[in-house]
Amino acid sequence: MLAPAIKDHLKRHTQLGPEGLLFWGPKTGKQLAHSSLMWWWNIAKHQARRDDLTPHGLRHTGAVLYAQAGATLKELMARLGHGTS
Repeated sequence: MLAPAIKDHLKRHTQLGPEGLLFWGPKTGKQLAHSSLMWWWNIAKHQARRDDLTPHGLRHTGAVLYAQAGATLKELMARLGHGTS
């Protein structure tokens, strides 16, 4: 299964807690610079042979999974930072 490997990776390589960053600079403790994120993203997607993937795709996938788990439209909008207008 892939899920245990992902959980282990997240536990070891991301900041913990609800405000923890997924992509952060271990030396600075701050959000990873966009250029650094893209450098590592491109390496990973080439190794996975998935040159079609984008970081924004993670947002879409997360939203779909949240909806499939039963989130309401209001919860989805809040999670994605969308307003009512």
